[in-house]
Amino acid sequence: MSATPRFPHPWDDLPWFGILADAVVRTTGLDLRAYKESAVVRRVRARAKALGTADAEDYARRVAGDPAEASRFARSLSVAVSGFFRDPAVFEALGGLLPKLAARREGPRGLSLWSVGCSKGQEAYSLAATMLHARPAPPPFRVLGTDRDEQALARAREGEYEHRDVEGLPADLLARVLVRAGAGRWRVRPEVRGRVEFRTADLLDPASYPGRLDLISCRNVLIYLRRPVQIWVLEHMASTLVPGGILVLGTSETLLGLRPELFAPWDARLRIYRKRG
Repeated sequence: MSATPRFPHPWDDLPWFGILADAVVRTTGLDLRAYKESAVVRRVRARAKALGTADAEDYARRVAGDPAEASRFARSLSVAVSGFFRDPAVFEALGGLLPKLAARREGPRGLSLWSVGCSKGQEAYSLAATMLHARPAPPPFRVLGTDRDEQALARAREGEYEHRDVEGLPADLLARVLVRAGAGRWRVRPEVRGRVEFRTADLLDPASYPGRLDLISCRNVLIYLRRPVQIWVLEHMASTLVPGGILVLGTSETLLGLRPELFAPWDARLRIYRKRG
């Protein structure tokens, strides 16, 4: 399966939704039918207000005739919120878990970690820094950060951040991942940067997923998708994880409705799960 299945959508009979969804998928490849109604309507209202269009139907017609606006709408659905070591307890837990994961690996293969919806790269770099500070010393590893938004990925590859990007970050965690690069500027440490790569991938296209993964961090990304699509994505993610591999979700995300034989909780409170097998 290499494309998003056409799940029935509650708004399929609304003319404006069909016009909008068809225009966006034609221009950008993003299928709005995968997204929750609330996520779509918030963006429609915001863009319609910004453009001064009368209602959703007028806005949908605008998008149908304006590929640039279709692209802007698709980008508005991207999750832009990111940060270094968000939810520090999760990274503290991973710091103890990753060495155990490494000890169970078979053969000389290093560990492969995937940060989904990485935006400007903060989580991907945080995962790499966590690995580098794990004890005992980690085996070879790579972190892959992916996103649909090429502009965000360009920022991630630069590895440079402003003071607002690190505000509130404890000094010890900041020092693990960043060094000063001038007044109010920070740069990812070379040893961290060298462990991370970035590329475009679409969560709704499993053909773009990396394979043979030891850890997938997909936090606060699935919450924007409709539940049947969430389950579909999680099933495909499970197929890319090695047995015993780790899945990390956001605090508002669950495995509800997923086949129970796929994952077991490692720390249910922190939404960390282990692939069975």
